[in-house]
Amino acid sequence: MIPKEPNEEAVDVDPSFEAITCRTVEENPPLIQQEIDSIILPSSSWRRGDFSVEGCINYFEIQEKEKSVAIQKIASVDFKKRTFSHTILNRDITEIEGKNGGTFTSVAEVEDMLRKLHEARICPGIVNNPEKYPQQNSGLVRNGKLVDGIWRAYNCSLLLSDTDTTNKCTCCKFLHKALQMQMKRMKTLKMHTKVNHKYLTMKQLSHKVAAKAENEARRKSILKKKKEEIAALKAEIKDMRMQVATLKNDEINVILDKINDEKV
Repeated sequence: MIPKEPNEEAVDVDPSFEAITCRTVEENPPLIQQEIDSIILPSSSWRRGDFSVEGCINYFEIQEKEKSVAIQKIASVDFKKRTFSHTILNRDITEIEGKNGGTFTSVAEVEDMLRKLHEARICPGIVNNPEKYPQQNSGLVRNGKLVDGIWRAYNCSLLLSDTDTTNKCTCCKFLHKALQMQMKRMKTLKMHTKVNHKYLTMKQLSHKVAAKAENEARRKSILKKKKEEIAALKAEIKDMRMQVATLKNDEINVILDKINDEKV
């Protein structure tokens, strides 16, 4: 029975309602600072950032390379909202394989999430090789991009689970095959004079048509000049023949004149 206020009637409340309300409030009690500080990191390479005013902490893995340090994995944990998110290679990932997806209810689940993130391998992508793969500006690759010498599919999952025995994610595998096929087609086009326009983009095709028209106009201009030169040579030859003929007629006349003079 809930106590009534003045001028109000008493209202009967089911006791089970009060029990459900109390249980709901106490289901996710706020984590105290001591519990948060006691979270065990999955490896000595992991570090913990500062606790923000919003109740968020960034956990990140430091990878030491030759004369450089890289941070590729970051887990952002919101202890007030009980949510977490992952950032891999500067790309935000909200879902990976793991319990409760992007939420947690206890410190143990945060530790489990960090452990799985630590064990998950990053998709290496495809190391660029100009002799094997087309260049980024060729316009032939549509489902991936080249960044810092690595080809990576636009839909790359970035993370590989610990049970995945492959060396690339599914999207990067398709990209690898596409790169190989495009390079093979480019070599085929170079080997044959007849271009198969099926493998060209609209931009490449328009450039090809424009270049062909330009070459055709250049050939016509050269041909016209050659014809004019040939016509000029023919005219010179004709004049030379006329001069030769005139000289011969003059010589014949001279000889005839001499003969006539001798007879006289």
